[in-house]
Amino acid sequence: MRKPMVNQLCGATVLAVALLWCAGAYASALHGKVVFAGRELPGVQITARSGETTESVISNSAGAFQFADLADGKWQIEATMQCFESLHADVDVTAAAAPLQLEMKLLPAEKLAALAEQATPVISNPQEQHSAATTTGNASAATPAQDAGKQASTATRGKDAAAQQPTAAPPHEENEQGADGFLVQGSVNNAATSSFSTNAAFGNLRFGQHQLYTGGLELTEGNAALDAQPYVLSGVSAPRSAYNNTTGTAYLQGPLNIPHLMPHGPNAFFNYHWSRNDTAQTMNGLVPTAEERAGNLAGLTNAQGQAVTVYNPETGVAYAGNQIPVAAEAAALLKLYPLPNLASASPYNYQMQVLNPSRSDGVNLNMYRQTKHAGSFNGHFGLDSSSSGNTNLFSFLDHSDALNTQAGIGWNDWFKHLGMYVHTNYNFNRNRNTQSPWFANRANISGDAGIGGNDQTPDNWGPPSLGFISGIFGLNDGNSSNNRTRTDNISFELGKWGRSHSIKLGGEVKKLEFNDNGQQNPRGSFTSNGAASGSDLADFLIGIPDTSRIAYGNADKYLRQTEYDAYFVDDWRLLPNLSINLGLRWEYSAPITELFGRLVNLDVANGFSAVAPVVGNNPVGSLTGMHYPASLLNADHSMVEPRFGLSWRPLQASSLILRAGYGKYANTSVYTNIVRQMTQQHHFQPA
Repeated sequence: MRKPMVNQLCGATVLAVALLWCAGAYASALHGKVVFAGRELPGVQITARSGETTESVISNSAGAFQFADLADGKWQIEATMQCFESLHADVDVTAAAAPLQLEMKLLPAEKLAALAEQATPVISNPQEQHSAATTTGNASAATPAQDAGKQASTATRGKDAAAQQPTAAPPHEENEQGADGFLVQGSVNNAATSSFSTNAAFGNLRFGQHQLYTGGLELTEGNAALDAQPYVLSGVSAPRSAYNNTTGTAYLQGPLNIPHLMPHGPNAFFNYHWSRNDTAQTMNGLVPTAEERAGNLAGLTNAQGQAVTVYNPETGVAYAGNQIPVAAEAAALLKLYPLPNLASASPYNYQMQVLNPSRSDGVNLNMYRQTKHAGSFNGHFGLDSSSSGNTNLFSFLDHSDALNTQAGIGWNDWFKHLGMYVHTNYNFNRNRNTQSPWFANRANISGDAGIGGNDQTPDNWGPPSLGFISGIFGLNDGNSSNNRTRTDNISFELGKWGRSHSIKLGGEVKKLEFNDNGQQNPRGSFTSNGAASGSDLADFLIGIPDTSRIAYGNADKYLRQTEYDAYFVDDWRLLPNLSINLGLRWEYSAPITELFGRLVNLDVANGFSAVAPVVGNNPVGSLTGMHYPASLLNADHSMVEPRFGLSWRPLQASSLILRAGYGKYANTSVYTNIVRQMTQQHHFQPA
């Protein structure tokens, strides 16, 4: 057979320029937390007022609350709860507004006593006492604030109090209070703020010394037991594809407290997820018949059903009866093809079902800790592994395995007196992907067939790729590889917010590693199109491929790159109905280098009169004497990208908003494909 040719491809740098809208916002989210004596306080009603607009929310079991969409501007905030003093605050709502921290205080003892007396009716006979107990029984399971109120009431209540007759609330008002209480997620709004509140130990809300822990388990099962028979369009009936998929998730969340070491640890969320899938797939293909494998092409026709005459490539004379000789290499590769098992007028003559398994497991841990002021720390760790099998029409089962590790830590702080905030983050990510083809370390198909010139290492054993233009299913198998990538990222952002003017600036440093161990096309590929004999199948049987290619050399490559960026954004609300967003970003992606300098480019003489290779570990051109960088590519430091955004409401009372924007964006990923071509060179040996 003809020796394949080595193709070296050279990529080109692509710069993408896109238009993207960047606009100022007219509405923002306001969120925060309500605390009492350093502990989260649920069931507090928070009301926001601005002009004639009023919105209310209730703090959840963690004391947190959020207004999802408030118009930017001045708002009056009021927090109210029975047995507590009302809290008032004026805030500026903007997109960069810091979270609110509302500290509630108990009413004075005398007010608590008076409140308790008003809430406890005087019982004059046992029947009324039984009725009152029935009505207010649930209210006895109250918050610590209510217990304090009852104790104060017992200490100060005298004979004058016994003579007082409390004024009962009208029945319709109590009904409304009960309805309001149940409108807010039942077990979350159970702070015993009314006689209709649910028991304090109901649902997820717990009072006392113990912290709150919650968990969950979810299982999903799916199979093809009730699936219908697939509808046939090709004329060949297909069996129902069976599958069995199982997925599950288990999680646990709560404070991570360690006695004597970390008694007030961060809130943590732990998650474990898994999947077990087995999927059957029906595959169809056109394969050579037993007669065609023996060289009998008497019944060969083209796509239009016309008879095809096969010619001897050396003499140009047609083979008698289309009976052609079969090369030994072709006969060896044909043994990998299955025999037809369908007899129909469809374009396929072979059908089989393949089973592809896949497995995945993953764990994630997220932690969050808020400091005494407005700052917070957060961290995360995740580990995900997966494996899968891919079976093709020839029953070659290739395996893929992946392992992903990610971790990060961040610190955010708000300086309310300065109107500034700072965000810092570090993130780590590592991926490992391995491919194990069916014949790797098992059988040297190319060598046994007498095909030379390709990679004969055991990891790359297997057949060459075969392609046909007439519709015959191409022979193929995957390539062995073991690739690892790693990314370390540090980012920083500093901002200052105001009622109508906010600015922020930041930057990022990213270090990238690409550790590849694999070949592009180690066994080579052959394509037959009929140019030699008039039939692509005949060309293959004779042993004359019309095109061939191969690419292999140094298998291991260790690429390194560092990226930088810095940005500045100015968000300015010129008018109540006009916002402008201006930004400027600078990016620099250093050209990729190879750890051992195993990069190759060309040193070109003037007028392209001569060329010679130049390598990264000695980047001096032998023809021009030019000193190249270790990456053999010149860096580009001019990636300055302006951004502009506009948001305008022409009519104040209208919902019509006009937005426009312009941005320039650089594509910094183009170096990777170029450098991977520069590392795939034959004369380099593995380190």
